[in-house]
Amino acid sequence: MKIKVGFRYITPDRFIFEPCTADGSVKGEAGLVIDRVSQEIEVHLLDEKPSLTKPRLVYGIFGIIHLTAGPYLIVITSAICVGTISQHKIYKVTSTEVLPYVHTLLHLNEVQMEDNTLFLNMLNMVLSFKNFYYSTSFDITHSLQRLNNTSPEFRTMPLLERADLRFTWNYHLMKDLIESAQTRGIDNEGNAANFVETEQILEYGDILCSFVQTRGSIPLCWSQKPNLRWQPWPKLKSDYDHLKTFRYHMASQFYTYGYQVIVSLLDQCGREKDIAAAFEKVFSDANLSGFKFVNFDFHKECKNMNWSRLNGLIDSVKDDINRFGYFVSKKNDPGYCKQQEGVFRTNCIDCLDRTNVVQSLLAKYVLESQLKVRYDVRCSGCLTFLLFSQWLQILTDMDSIENHSSFSAAYKNCNASSETRFAFLTAFPFVNLSLLVWADNGNACSVQYAGTGALKDDFTRFDNFSMFLRNLPFRS
Repeated sequence: MKIKVGFRYITPDRFIFEPCTADGSVKGEAGLVIDRVSQEIEVHLLDEKPSLTKPRLVYGIFGIIHLTAGPYLIVITSAICVGTISQHKIYKVTSTEVLPYVHTLLHLNEVQMEDNTLFLNMLNMVLSFKNFYYSTSFDITHSLQRLNNTSPEFRTMPLLERADLRFTWNYHLMKDLIESAQTRGIDNEGNAANFVETEQILEYGDILCSFVQTRGSIPLCWSQKPNLRWQPWPKLKSDYDHLKTFRYHMASQFYTYGYQVIVSLLDQCGREKDIAAAFEKVFSDANLSGFKFVNFDFHKECKNMNWSRLNGLIDSVKDDINRFGYFVSKKNDPGYCKQQEGVFRTNCIDCLDRTNVVQSLLAKYVLESQLKVRYDVRCSGCLTFLLFSQWLQILTDMDSIENHSSFSAAYKNCNASSETRFAFLTAFPFVNLSLLVWADNGNACSVQYAGTGALKDDFTRFDNFSMFLRNLPFRS
């Protein structure tokens, strides 16, 4: 499968990038030149290529970052195609290389040398997570519904200009900034420190379905100072107008996603008690019409691995799931559309393990609904949705995904055998298969935000699954 790549040349004074295809064919005579001394970046004709420098393939430029020694250029040295959305290829970065502008570190003293080494180690640790995705032709920073609701002029804009900067993972590198990911809560403008939008996409012929969920830091001003304890005690900021910033945050959420069901998985006792109570109180004080707050003490309810209690949580919000629905569109038919009217915002203290489990269950319920005949779906301005329901008659109303072992195995466990995957494709040829699963999604979020894999990976891997996930982390 071909991928857009380029040749890279390194000379004593310049980085030179020459566009080419995967088979090595040069595309045009112009190239990107970065001056290592003046730091100027230009695109111009490459009249003469460096004769003493052996070219190397690169798949893209990750960004530029300034450390103690000076600027460093980060390039993508390998990438793989992990799936497609409407025939647009989605790539995963598999390796990178960090290139210094300077030729020597002799200008640094001992302390500066230690600092630069530390920063480089931190940068390489982040790059080693290998959970960065991109597309050269499709905007994965926006959900399908947002893209569908944009104007024709917006869709003709370059991807860089129209991208949602909240979810452009290398945006800060583009701006030569370093920001810490170890932040909590929200700022004075209501921006969450950590925020992730996850979109599950089902593609069947010329039909696209998507279901969007969000997770984010508890929208209060709080901190959790690291120490030697396994889980430091969270602390709310005193003498602070939590209600004001909470309203800012929810107003922004409503503008982007519509109505919300907030699912709090915090402990109602112990170290999380105070922040859980404050969260519920500020929601009550905000008096948000059309919004709903659901408390589910995950650790108490599921004590001793009593996972069946989670079914009660899903049952309690089924009306809201059906009320919000999911996005449906038909390729090449702008008039064929059904909107998702709201989202579930799920969080625990760190929006990782407990959140992963609950989000996977919500996604499973919606996916099963999408695969069944549905005559009760409200449809405004869409005359053909009933026909779509009949076309997508993969499961009957009395059927369940759990009744199809090959389906469950292929998506509960990313390590399923090739025989299992083949059986799945044979039984369900309608699915545009992606190797991303909910367990991998949880691990990716956990690694990016906490540095370790998901602790409840066994639940999502063996009791849940997903179709295609577009997971977009955002840090303010």
